Amino acid sequence: MMAAMSESTKVGIFVHLLDVLIKVGRYFPIISLSLASLNLCLALNDFFTNSIGFGILHSIFAIGGFIFLIQMRQMAKTNPHEIDSNDKLIKRTSKVRIEELN
Repeated sequence: MMAAMSESTKVGIFVHLLDVLIKVGRYFPIISLSLASLNLCLALNDFFTNSIGFGILHSIFAIGGFIFLIQMRQMAKTNPHEIDSNDKLIKRTSKVRIEELN
């Protein structure tokens, strides 16, 4: 049986969850790179210990991780955004030319 939580407790938990997600998102490229590198090391270890099946599996995961990092880097180049010194996103404003239909 679960005790009832007050609304302020629920909001506090939600804020804490968002804080954790923001921190993970900020370091996501580093986390992805470390996991892809770990899979590459595991693949090399598996090939050296004659475990070909797991070596191929870890190689596929490592290649997928590095491809994901390359795609993430290309997406960051094509969709740049400006960040100020407080890590707040600054939206780019562009002038849009509106033509009236006659």
